[in-house]
Order: sequence, then C-alpha cells, then structure tokens
Amino acid sequence: MVGHFTGEELKVLVNNNQVEKAIRILRRKVDNNGTILRLRELQFYEKPAQKKQRLKNAAIRRQQKITNEYKNFLTRNTRDRRRSK
Repeated sequence: MVGHFTGEELKVLVNNNQVEKAIRILRRKVDNNGTILRLRELQFYEKPAQKKQRLKNAAIRRQQKITNEYKNFLTRNTRDRRRSK
C-alpha cells in the first residue's frame, strides 16, 4: 500500500461514556507521538533536493538558537560579575 501511513497503534479506552475525555487523551497521544507531523510530511511528495534543503535550514536554525542562547548566557554572567564587585 503505497502512500499509507503505518505507525504504532493508539488505543484509548472510554470509561463511563466519557467520550470527550477519551478524545482529549487521544489527541494528546497523537500530538506526543508525532503522528500528525508525519502524516503532513507524507501528504505531498517532496523532491530529494527540497528535503535536503529543508533539513539543512532546520539544522542552521538549531545551531543559531544554541549560539544565541550561549551568547545570552555569557552576557548575563558578565553583567552579574560587574554588579557583584
């Protein structure tokens, strides 16, 4: 079956006819599982070059985030050291 998503099976038990609660639990499981993201990826064909570019851009964003957090950490510590003297 080409194009069908095969993931792990998600089950939610409905107790005392509490369907709304079961739906909330199911949505939480699906969100935590990453099923929706995977289905969105598989919804349309992505050329290999586009996939490579998307992954590269994501890696660049991750690295920039780490660098910015480190810079903020250094500047915060520098300010704290100046105040304590």
